[in-house]
Amino acid sequence: DPTYESVWINQVQASYGEKRGLYEFFCREGKRGANEIMNQYQQIIFLGTLLFSFTILYNKDIRSCLPAIIIIGGILYHLMFEAKSQYALPYFILMLPLAAYGLCGLFLEISRR
Repeated sequence: DPTYESVWINQVQASYGEKRGLYEFFCREGKRGANEIMNQYQQIIFLGTLLFSFTILYNKDIRSCLPAIIIIGGILYHLMFEAKSQYALPYFILMLPLAAYGLCGLFLEISRR
């Protein structure tokens, strides 16, 4: 779920006022489009993190592996004990700098060639 249950929780939780504005867009009118955009963004972040993993394996620097080990360990922990995607959101946020590093490495390699 690319929304990490953030849209779902707004649909099932009780509300004290009228739901309009962003709620109407994300939960009704633009739900499909927003979901597709979030899915594409999520795939780019996963690709960048994968490229980061290849980079640290290629460089063989054990200290560089620590962020990836923390993220993988946290995601696996929450998959086993709390199988809700909203608990994976902090780890997704931790992936952002790793993905940026991986994508920058890819772009530098492309520009060299």
